[in-house]
Amino acid sequence: MAGRSDEAETAGQTDRGDGADAVVDLNQLFRRLAEQMACLEAQSQSAEACMAALLARAAGAEKAVAAPELQNLDRVTQTLGELHAFLRRAAEAAPPGIGLDLRSATEAVRLGALSEKLRGQTGRAAATKGSVELF
Repeated sequence: MAGRSDEAETAGQTDRGDGADAVVDLNQLFRRLAEQMACLEAQSQSAEACMAALLARAAGAEKAVAAPELQNLDRVTQTLGELHAFLRRAAEAAPPGIGLDLRSATEAVRLGALSEKLRGQTGRAAATKGSVELF
């Protein structure tokens, strides 16, 4: 593809020259999405464990807590894991050289760190353990 640098070629993307990746190969995009799903799955598992512990404490150690919300969180966690597996396989199956211009799509993503990761840029540092960042 014309206009690609050697470094961008190996990364599966085209650099516009201003540091923002404009065109990304489909298989690379699927890999990035799969990576984000894996991270969300891990965060969801952590939240699920925290919620279960809080519910158990609130109900007392001897009482079992039945919480539909906890089941929904478990479903979200499992769905993220399955989407991760699907996207990882889709990345392997996608033919190389099919590029997508992500400018418009990533402009719709309001979470800056996620938008950066989808463009292939290093994302912002995650919140440190024990800290809470509310939006």
